[in-house]
Amino acid sequence: MSILSVALLINELSTPNKILAKTKEQIIIETNKEARALELEAKRLYQLGKYKSAIAPLQQAISLYQNQGNTLPQALALSNLSLIYQALNYWQQAYQTIATSSALLEKLVEVSSRENASDYMPGQKALAQVKELQGNIYFQGGKYSLALASWQVATEIFTRLGENSKAEYLKLNQAQALQNLGLPNRAIALMQDLLVGENPTTDNLVKLIGLRNWGNSLRTIGE
Repeated sequence: MSILSVALLINELSTPNKILAKTKEQIIIETNKEARALELEAKRLYQLGKYKSAIAPLQQAISLYQNQGNTLPQALALSNLSLIYQALNYWQQAYQTIATSSALLEKLVEVSSRENASDYMPGQKALAQVKELQGNIYFQGGKYSLALASWQVATEIFTRLGENSKAEYLKLNQAQALQNLGLPNRAIALMQDLLVGENPTTDNLVKLIGLRNWGNSLRTIGE
């Protein structure tokens, strides 16, 4: 067999693999587009107040992301699903769904940190956002201790990311949770640190809300 014939044979043998690889890539792109379209449909229905109707397309999108092993959008879609459940007063589903979202992102951040992967920073940001949302859901459901814990994690992450303003607003939430837990002294200490500590806030709205919360806590303990 000539050198030319061997080269042609090798080319013929490798061509199907290239086609398969390209087809797989196309499938991933098309699946992501389909999932995104389903998310947008769910968002449209949610904004119209059709909460129950929004569940199915969002669940379909979540399944598509999961089947691809696309963790980040899967976790974010789950967080949106938890909001729908909250709007419907399906509290247990809301708690479970946001917990699943949080767990997925925690695992993503852990793995990407160990492997120095490119999705580490997006994963961190998403985890902070989901922890904030988790705190909101727990707070609205009257689970103040769980809300406080979630907001504390979110605050730590936002601080590490340099998003200090976001972290400060979450400290206001923490103070409210402490107040609702009957721990006004801890709420006062948190507000003191935020308003007159070593690195006091420069955000005027945070100052205004913080001073109001501080005053409420002081009245609670009779000062």
